[in-house]
Amino acid sequence: WLQGDAQRLSRAWGDLEKKLSELKEVHDKSGEELCQICGLRPQGYGRWLVIKADEAQQEWENHYKHRHNPKKPYSQKTDEERNCQVCKAISRGMCGVCLERRVTRAEKWAQGIHKSSRERLQEGHPETVWLDEVADKNGRLALIVGYFPLEHWLDGTLIETLGMFKDKQRLQKQNIPLSGRNRQITIGRARPVLGPKPVSYSRIRRIWETTRRFWQDVAPTDAPPEELEDLCKNNGLKLEDLWEGPLSLEKSLAGQAIGEKRSRLFLKGALVKGDLGPFHAYEMMVQGRKVAVLWVPPEGEKVKDIPDEYRGGLWVIENLEYLASQNVFGCPMGEIFQQNGIYEIYEPSEYGRPGGPTAQFKLEERKDGPEYVPLIPILAEPRTFMALVPAEKAVEVVRAIKAKYEREMGKVRNRLPLHLGIVFADAHQPLRTILDAGRRMMKQRANIVGWKVNNVRKQPDDGGTLPERFKDDAGGQFAKWYEIDAEQNGCKITWYIPAVMGDGQTKDNWYPYVFLTQDGKPTNRNLYYQAPNPFNPDPNGNPRPGWLVHAGELQPGDVIYFTPATLDFIFLDHGGRRFEIAYDKQGRRLGTLRHPYLLDELDDLATCWEMLSQRLHTRQIHQVRDLIETKRREWFPDEPEASVKDPTFQTHCQAVLHNAEWKQGQKPQGDDMKRLTRWAVTGLLADAVELFYHIMKQRPEEEV
Repeated sequence: WLQGDAQRLSRAWGDLEKKLSELKEVHDKSGEELCQICGLRPQGYGRWLVIKADEAQQEWENHYKHRHNPKKPYSQKTDEERNCQVCKAISRGMCGVCLERRVTRAEKWAQGIHKSSRERLQEGHPETVWLDEVADKNGRLALIVGYFPLEHWLDGTLIETLGMFKDKQRLQKQNIPLSGRNRQITIGRARPVLGPKPVSYSRIRRIWETTRRFWQDVAPTDAPPEELEDLCKNNGLKLEDLWEGPLSLEKSLAGQAIGEKRSRLFLKGALVKGDLGPFHAYEMMVQGRKVAVLWVPPEGEKVKDIPDEYRGGLWVIENLEYLASQNVFGCPMGEIFQQNGIYEIYEPSEYGRPGGPTAQFKLEERKDGPEYVPLIPILAEPRTFMALVPAEKAVEVVRAIKAKYEREMGKVRNRLPLHLGIVFADAHQPLRTILDAGRRMMKQRANIVGWKVNNVRKQPDDGGTLPERFKDDAGGQFAKWYEIDAEQNGCKITWYIPAVMGDGQTKDNWYPYVFLTQDGKPTNRNLYYQAPNPFNPDPNGNPRPGWLVHAGELQPGDVIYFTPATLDFIFLDHGGRRFEIAYDKQGRRLGTLRHPYLLDELDDLATCWEMLSQRLHTRQIHQVRDLIETKRREWFPDEPEASVKDPTFQTHCQAVLHNAEWKQGQKPQGDDMKRLTRWAVTGLLADAVELFYHIMKQRPEEEV
């Protein structure tokens, strides 16, 4: 098997070398730059590789034979140049393959704009493809990225951390001894053998599918297959009965967290001068400002399925609330776009070619279009996730993902961390820059060290109340639960673990196991066994044997291996800011005091801002933040992290907060003042102000 695999790999490598050599020859001959998307093929080259049509290859040859100029404005092109897909690809800086993969995005969007959110997803029509439509009322959006490190799950190592009851007689027939890996235990009157689950392809596949379904629930990229729809129709079933994921972006987890549907505006009219390309984006000059629009032709094969009311005009492809805000026009839509007005249409500017007027449009009628969810799913695969959301809703979406993660992955959270990142940017920031920042942010890792268990509570027997985010499972796996308080280097978390299976009654003796850092056998417990521990490798990188103990049998003072979930965020005020996203071996982002945060600390960031915004005026918030951070820079210019444990600096932070001009009767007391002081010392207070005030532009109550 290995020999055959090596031969296939050798042949594939030879084919790849041949193709790369051919591409280099084409690149040298054409003189075009490499595609800005894939970086493999020359710009304009290779469309026939996708559509398998001889005329596409002939088009490439005709382009150079007739010396077309791709940079020429659309209105000045001949019919042949307008229809030349090579020109189109070069003008957009991409090869023919990448162009063909995205060429119909705007067209598909316009053709499905009148449909419901469910119909759009099922028929392959995007909810929106425009960054300006996703942007919030401040013109900002956020890329949310997520990452599951599945390496040790997919190689089978962590599958052995899932317990299994085995038959003693079968083990004896297979000459498998009862040892640390397979222990006979006592559960009531039963004497089963407890040991690790065997690694199998089906179990690895189930993990792959579970994590993929997790992200598809957040923001789906895949619709139900047509075969499933036909099956439901033929058997009188509803699609909801068989399809586990959301059937629309509106019903997805991210869509529910965003919690809004926005209106669209269609400007019906006619061109009085010039010509526009069908389903091309342009800029319309309105009261001295350019507004992004998309032209829908009045007739033709491509618009036959579009209602008449949405033909022959321009869709406004920006957030209407943002346009009407004081940041832009500061007046209602009726005053912005005036009926019978004539507007200049501009070709968008591109690198190497400034935009210019290309047509004139007469507005005859304003029409309200169907509503949409401001959400663009980009990637929803087992390991990785990417989606664009309004900046002001980003924290709510992350909070919803966090709750889903704690609820669904609570039993294995100690060995399946979730790393989330938020990249905030203005809507006009190039998408490739935002995506590059997101990819860099997915490299964040948590330093896996021992966490000390401070307390173990078995609920509801110990009188605890189930947090609101778990209430949907109160009759199922969270009918009983464990609460584990753990601490490491001053960071504290509370881990909520479902204690029973989905029926709400059967005790879960199979999933919630934890590696102890100690080497000795935990003989004072009942549910424990030995398995490879990837978090404690030997010098060769191989996992050493470690002892797993059931979470319900942890005791205060135990030190456990725990892989914490993390959260990082950044605002791209310019493209170069993304190069600051880099992490050291301990997982800390270079040049920062706290980043990334534990995902559990998201609530601390929100609570800190809530306390400041409700009890202090804006001027006082900035003064408190500046007094603290200025002294940190002055006293600790070379090692700011040393300020966290410096008693003098702690006293300074406490004095600043104590002497602040709090609103009448709103000065924090007791534990609230201690928490604020701790947050000020660790830098969380400054980050809370940065995140909520400066980036998301939330304002204290008196400014709203």
